[in-house]
Amino acid sequence: MTQMRWLELLSTVRIGSKKQSTEQARSPFHKDYDRIIFSQSFRQLNRKTQVHPLTQHDGIHARLTHSLEVSCIGRSLGMLAAEKIKDHLPMWISPADVGAIIQAACLAHDIGNPPFGHAGEYAIREWFDDASHGNFLAKLSDEEEADVRQFEGNAQGLRLLTKIDYHPNDGGMRLTYATLGAYLKYPWLSKTIAEQGNRPANQRDKFGCYQAEKEILKQIAEQLGLSKFVTVQNPYSLLNRTYEIGMSEIAKYEGVGLLAYSPLAFGYLTGKFRNGARPANARVTLFSRFSRYSNPESEWATEQYAQLAERHGLTPTQLALAFIKQQFFVTSTIIGATNLDQLKENIQAFEIDLSEEVLQGIQAIHQQQPNPAP
Repeated sequence: MTQMRWLELLSTVRIGSKKQSTEQARSPFHKDYDRIIFSQSFRQLNRKTQVHPLTQHDGIHARLTHSLEVSCIGRSLGMLAAEKIKDHLPMWISPADVGAIIQAACLAHDIGNPPFGHAGEYAIREWFDDASHGNFLAKLSDEEEADVRQFEGNAQGLRLLTKIDYHPNDGGMRLTYATLGAYLKYPWLSKTIAEQGNRPANQRDKFGCYQAEKEILKQIAEQLGLSKFVTVQNPYSLLNRTYEIGMSEIAKYEGVGLLAYSPLAFGYLTGKFRNGARPANARVTLFSRFSRYSNPESEWATEQYAQLAERHGLTPTQLALAFIKQQFFVTSTIIGATNLDQLKENIQAFEIDLSEEVLQGIQAIHQQQPNPAP
């Protein structure tokens, strides 16, 4: 079992500050709570609600009220949990301190939310999705555009805590790294719009940090001794190469390898479903509701790849897996075989190096029908 590194995880060091207080009355974590309470961003929660209130009185349950309630529950749960592990905590940390960390993180959990909660997020996203507003995005990278077109309250909260209130661009509220670490629910960056297949605004993946705060996220992870990502497991196949758009380059630069998931596209790229075939006990036969790879565009591309493989003396499986193996950003490929023959064919595919002619053929098909199953 991995040993918890409490000295790092419960760090009292403040982001953006070189001072270390020795005050006895309040712990550093209680100060975090106070700083959030007195901030402008927290006060503004009083004017925000999750839904439009239809009450007959003026006692509206705003985000501020909700956050205070959540902070009380978080403090109690934190103290109860810490009581059970207090013998493993540093001597200078009490269960009350752990409760204060959770209390501060809970107090801030909605601080970046727009009015009307998720509905407000979707409204902002859809406004920027509107083609008539494209001029606002013209000078942004794909990653920056993704941040704007999928406004996320959690990422906005990190920005407010670390850059906006009190000390702009110099630590913000200057909270302890322990509290910031507890606040982060989604400690990763956004995916680009293309990587998500242009999904509707309300179906895009959550994330917790904008590109502008990427270095802050890295700083928090390093200060708390959190492990750096070394691999990601994203879908990648001849029918879904969206990982190449933005992700592949930055992942290679950061030393993060891809574990290619669903490389045979639910079995479609093996060729066994060609011409509408449905072999007994195959996944598509057993689970017909999974239709990601069965749209007309995917079926056309699948047939083209199968014919390309046959022209060069390969099986469709060998073509699909060998192509993935030759990508510079792939560390390994996740395969799933249900019998020994499939396993042998999969393994043999990794011994094949596709010729330049075959690679050009793949690219030609991709250009005609790029990413039909994102």
